[in-house]
Amino acid sequence: MSAHGDSAGESARPCRRRNSLPTAFTQEEEDFPPEIEPYLERIVALQGESEGYKDRLDDQSSTLDEYAKRHQRLTSELESLNKTVSSLNKLREIHEIKEAERAEQEAAFREARKARAKDREAYIIFLENKCHQETLAKENLLRIATKEGEAMQREVEQLSHHVLALRGLYDQACNEKHRLAKALHDQVANNKKQALEHREQEQALRDAIELSRQRMDRLVEAMGLQSLAEEVRPLGSASRQYEPLRGKELRLYEKKLFGLPNNWRDLCSPEITTYLSEVKNGNNQHPVPNTSKAAADPEHHTEGAKDTKDTKDTKDTKDTKDTKDAGVLQEKQHGLSPNLKVDSPGQEKSTESAPAAAETKPRGRRQSGKAWARAQRLRKG
Repeated sequence: MSAHGDSAGESARPCRRRNSLPTAFTQEEEDFPPEIEPYLERIVALQGESEGYKDRLDDQSSTLDEYAKRHQRLTSELESLNKTVSSLNKLREIHEIKEAERAEQEAAFREARKARAKDREAYIIFLENKCHQETLAKENLLRIATKEGEAMQREVEQLSHHVLALRGLYDQACNEKHRLAKALHDQVANNKKQALEHREQEQALRDAIELSRQRMDRLVEAMGLQSLAEEVRPLGSASRQYEPLRGKELRLYEKKLFGLPNNWRDLCSPEITTYLSEVKNGNNQHPVPNTSKAAADPEHHTEGAKDTKDTKDTKDTKDTKDTKDAGVLQEKQHGLSPNLKVDSPGQEKSTESAPAAAETKPRGRRQSGKAWARAQRLRKG
């Protein structure tokens, strides 16, 4: 029994070493996403339950050790009682031999010892009664010890079943903890992968915005519109500053500055230069050249145009992506930058003025106060 208790105690000790959580889940300096906190709380709760089960297991092990010591003590007492019974049996045999010898002596000397025979028989009866009473008492003690041993054996079996049940619960808790830890690790890896994909998409959008800006600068410089580029450039310090000069407002602004027709983007560079010079001299009735050529040849563009726009503004990436897709489609159709919109032949002209159309702030994006004031000064001047 003591060996069984020692083995149970030794088998319960390694469970305490396996109960500790990994250091990656106990450090408080790590920031986990909100959706992982329930899993962490569940892990902590399971850890507390496992600690309680271990404490109960230690208590049961100590109780089992006490029962084993008690059983050992009772076993030693039982062995001593067995030795006493064996010695009494030997004494009884010796006594019976002596009685036979005494009976023979009495038969031989009955007549001489009649007076002492009665006393001797009474003394023998007294001894027999005394030995019988002692034997009954020892048998009762032996029966009680046997019952206690059986009860202790049943308790030991019950404790063994409890220990097995506690071990099963602890294994379930460990499996649940490992499963939650694996799920948490997979979630963290997925979040890192999504963050990397978002950074790649953001970088691709930045590159597309930078490419569209460079194309517009080269187109403006190739068409001889440096003055328009210098006035529009302060408004383009960020990607959202292009919004006031898109679509209808950009056409009105161009019409106010230069008096250009709606199909001026279809003209080649020499014809546009001639047309702008005549418009500047006051000849506004000059007929528009009819040509079907595309935009200026990219080989005539100057590659040294400086770009002072801020490329780090990535606010509202969805609008930027939509603008990029629309610009790529227009560029495929007309060979121009995505930021310049080509009018259809049947599109109606707007009768609003440029300041009135540009005073309304665009929806979905917010301008800084300095940029808005600068835009107002440029439009009024």
